[in-house]
Amino acid sequence: MSESIKLGPAPDAYDRRAEQEFRTEMDRRDLMAHKRGRHLDLGGADFAIILYAPDGTRWKLSVDNSGNLTTAAA
Repeated sequence: MSESIKLGPAPDAYDRRAEQEFRTEMDRRDLMAHKRGRHLDLGGADFAIILYAPDGTRWKLSVDNSGNLTTAAA
């Protein structure tokens, strides 16, 4: 999931509710962001690692219950 953050123009005057909504959204997005120096824990069917070969083909990386890695065209 790669959502870019598009910030609209700042309001002309301070609005406490708008500021709180902004902070809540920033906190939500921060929780979804992958951080440097932390483990990347991907689980469930909703997540995949897609690798791109030099020729542009896409490959999905998977692991089985024994820890064996495989790839399949994505």
